[in-house]
Amino acid sequence: MNRGGFLTKADRATLDRFPIEVDAQDLRRCFTISEHEMAEIVDRRRWPAAKLAAGLQLGALRLVGFVPADLATAPAPAVAFVAAQVGAAVEDLDGYSTRERTRYDHVEAVERLLGFRRSDLGDLKALWDWLVERAMEHDRPMVLFRLACEHLQAERVVRPGATTIERAVIAARLQGV
Repeated sequence: MNRGGFLTKADRATLDRFPIEVDAQDLRRCFTISEHEMAEIVDRRRWPAAKLAAGLQLGALRLVGFVPADLATAPAPAVAFVAAQVGAAVEDLDGYSTRERTRYDHVEAVERLLGFRRSDLGDLKALWDWLVERAMEHDRPMVLFRLACEHLQAERVVRPGATTIERAVIAARLQGV
């Protein structure tokens, strides 16, 4: 644990990346690219690496509610599934842009297309209020953490980093006592 938190450094690293595995149902549900998404996002990117990244970004946002910074942490079956749809090779992902602004612009376009928005202070306050109510029902911080992630995703708010949610859970538990 760190600074009175309940997450370890390893927990934070795990929570801020793709899950290690994706079951077949989630693979199809989250990483299948619609014709509209293909036209609006994927086909607008020139290079196979960027097309593959677009598909992974779409899938990640649907699966975990945010786009991990390192797309290379995507499970191999997800990369292969998306590569087949966009006409890229799995290895093409290595050639995706390292330019931070390009990556940010690409993720922002995916968020807009899927109807997600970045959290602001009002969203974080609303999450905290929501968590205070849940903290009276659940005393396990990881349960509250996961509920918070699900809530943000249902509200179509991009999940902030694990530390931000961890702090909200801690504060809500203290308030709910």
